[in-house]
Amino acid sequence: MRIAIDFDGTIANTYVLQQQFCKERYGIKLPLEASVGALRREFLTVQQRKEVKEFIHGEATLSAPFVAGARDAIQKLIVAGHQVIILTGRVAAGATYAKEYLQRNKIPYHHFLFVSDDEQRRLKDGTVLSKKVVLNRLRFDVMVEDQLKGLAELSSGGVIIILIDQPWNRKDKLSAGVIRASNWGEIVKFLLAPVTV
Repeated sequence: MRIAIDFDGTIANTYVLQQQFCKERYGIKLPLEASVGALRREFLTVQQRKEVKEFIHGEATLSAPFVAGARDAIQKLIVAGHQVIILTGRVAAGATYAKEYLQRNKIPYHHFLFVSDDEQRRLKDGTVLSKKVVLNRLRFDVMVEDQLKGLAELSSGGVIIILIDQPWNRKDKLSAGVIRASNWGEIVKFLLAPVTV
């Protein structure tokens, strides 16, 4: 299988760094539930959100703790013969730190791709490069992600979306074909389970 795996919140818990930064810099106690999306806008101004993103996508990435079980799970998937591609929504500069994090922490992968709404990179046909476009065009079988953000409908097109449980996604409504996993152990068990016909 071709498995795409997100970076932030799926491999590296950069959201813990975000919490620390908000507390130290702004005196704001940002709950993990407000780490992404609309709820975060209730706590932080536009300028603060920009500064937080620059911080967690910068050198601070290198000190992020692992999401429990991520490294061992990815190693098991590769040993089992699956192709693992890291697919992150970071801009180029932030992607560089993510790659360095993976290398420093000996997290294996076959390829590393980055797409970003901020950079609006385009394909030759003018299509804006997004996770959704990459998953469709490169015919991925699975996406392991901590945010559904525009990906849920891919499950009806044959891509298995596995949402790893995090405080910020617990209220997300799952569409048919989207699987919620409470941890990396469940993800490995699901992906390495024998197929029965």
